[in-house]
Amino acid sequence: MSWTKIFFVILIIFNIFVVIYDLPAQGSETIYASSLLLFALTLPMLLYVINKYSKVLAWHAALISLFLLIINGVFFFKVIEHQSIRLWTVLDKENFAAVEFLDESPFVKFKGNTLITSQGYRGEDFTYNWTTDDFGFKNLNSLLEGASVDFIALGDSFTEGMGNSISNTWPSKVQKLNSFKIYNAGVQGYAATQMQGAYDLLKTKVTHDGIIIGALPMIYMREQKFALDDLSIAQQGVGGIASIIVTNTKPSFLVGFLRYIAEVLRRDNLDNKANKHKIVMPDKLKNDSNWKRYVFALTKLSEEALSEGKRVVLIQFPFRSEVYFDAEELGLSDIHQTRYYVELEALKSAMPSGVEILDMFPFIKSKYKKNERNIYFEIDGHMNEYGSQLVAEFLSSNL
Repeated sequence: MSWTKIFFVILIIFNIFVVIYDLPAQGSETIYASSLLLFALTLPMLLYVINKYSKVLAWHAALISLFLLIINGVFFFKVIEHQSIRLWTVLDKENFAAVEFLDESPFVKFKGNTLITSQGYRGEDFTYNWTTDDFGFKNLNSLLEGASVDFIALGDSFTEGMGNSISNTWPSKVQKLNSFKIYNAGVQGYAATQMQGAYDLLKTKVTHDGIIIGALPMIYMREQKFALDDLSIAQQGVGGIASIIVTNTKPSFLVGFLRYIAEVLRRDNLDNKANKHKIVMPDKLKNDSNWKRYVFALTKLSEEALSEGKRVVLIQFPFRSEVYFDAEELGLSDIHQTRYYVELEALKSAMPSGVEILDMFPFIKSKYKKNERNIYFEIDGHMNEYGSQLVAEFLSSNL
């Protein structure tokens, strides 16, 4: 066999290895696109090795394959690094060890005094690392020294302040604006069922006068995972915390690169064209089994706090598109057809009478229209430091 054929055979083996390596990962269009491209590069080399067909085409395919091989090596050995293209490695064992698993709600949470690192590329304006407090939540331990707090904030990543440093989350910023002290018990990916569990863990440890529930449109769908009565499934978590738990291997450079390109295109689409909202019918929402479980969990949480004489305040965070675009741009006849308002109105009619439900959408929307300053991260959909500041300003004036 000639050296040319040996060279081609080596590249063919490499391409097949990468395809086999990538496919067991979580299925996605980018993985399939990468596999098809590698197959297209392999075919002309294979035809040349077998019957010496298409020598020129085979060499072109070989050079492209060699380039991808070199790039894989460069990223694997971290000669070049980029948050969005991390490959052929498992998630950091220390990051996985930062999570503890419980036999009852909230089932999974972060350990105390532990470094947490967000997974995936979320933009240059996103803060990826922070350290938990003694109880495993996003606060400085000094918050509890020698005094009680006014509120415990319960919610998911929007309450946690994902992407912001501890001092730049809205619970921290409220204290800088007035005398209210808020303990941040939000955890990325939490469902309402887990919020209730988090409160049970903290209610006797953190002296408080009330709770703030941070709701978010569509998180009621997370309840499905906790309705199966399967502890192993519940402990897998949802959203951000789930991405830290999962230990799937990372894909090849080509998949990572294609995902990055797809993310950039999605971001440009958001910048240049409003995503059309699907109108949600209130009656259909109220009959949804996951919505019923969501309301049940929030009701149970609220009644538990109210029975102890605590204030219960509920706020809901709007989606980025709802703030950045008007109703007409969203394909709606009225802003009250957004998920934000459909769910908020449904909650108003379902929650116990003692719950104070605050609508912060008009305040957030007016600030964006006036300043046209980004309230959310450029790539990631969470609120940035300025968005957290606006939430803190709203609460400081309405608590």
